[in-house]
Amino acid sequence: MINGIIKRHLIVMMASLITVCGLLPVNTVKAAESVTYYVSPTGSDSNPGTIDAPFKTITKARGVVRTVNGNMKGDIYVYLRGGTYNITETITFGPQDSGTNGYRIYYMAYPGETPVLSGATKVTGWTLHSGNIYKAQLNRSTKLRNLYVNDKRASMTSKRVTARGGHGTYSVTAGQAPWAWTSGSKSDGVRYDMSEVPEITRNKDDLEIVNGTTWNENIVCTRDVITANGYRVLLLQQPYGP
Repeated sequence: MINGIIKRHLIVMMASLITVCGLLPVNTVKAAESVTYYVSPTGSDSNPGTIDAPFKTITKARGVVRTVNGNMKGDIYVYLRGGTYNITETITFGPQDSGTNGYRIYYMAYPGETPVLSGATKVTGWTLHSGNIYKAQLNRSTKLRNLYVNDKRASMTSKRVTARGGHGTYSVTAGQAPWAWTSGSKSDGVRYDMSEVPEITRNKDDLEIVNGTTWNENIVCTRDVITANGYRVLLLQQPYGP
């Protein structure tokens, strides 16, 4: 009898456990809902951003992501397909481009491919100037800092000359502008022999003075080129800027 009672109690307890377990919800943890977009240099910003119909620009992808990251239920992936992306303006990411609800937003290369983000301007129409120096017309509003030919960095035309002292005076009073931290005065230009620096009639502000030492290299922009007191004078950009 005792064994029978124990067995009946065990059967009742097991049945109770099964009943309790059966009351638990089946889907207690919902799977994360990730979102994926694709960008390709051969795509179009009118596309939906799928792998078969990718966006063309990163800016477009960023704009679309901003419309869906307010209440994320999974990570967001933006894959950049291989090729060169010509960047014509700075792409800025701010707090509005961050993930929410503990999820993240990833911008990454598509597996096995190499995307290249390039802010370069293609220069065509090269003609021989003299010797091994070539020239071409370049329409841009900012200074040219680097030149690449066939994916290799090339040297821009330069000439080594000797400075013959300063020209004029440029004075600054502390507080006259946000960049004016202290008061002082320096030369407003640099003098050179006329035989070493030819007369320049256009694109004068494209010239730069490079003063190199063993440990550093200083680059100073010019704003004008004049002739004064038997010298060719390069007037400095004041204050210095891009």
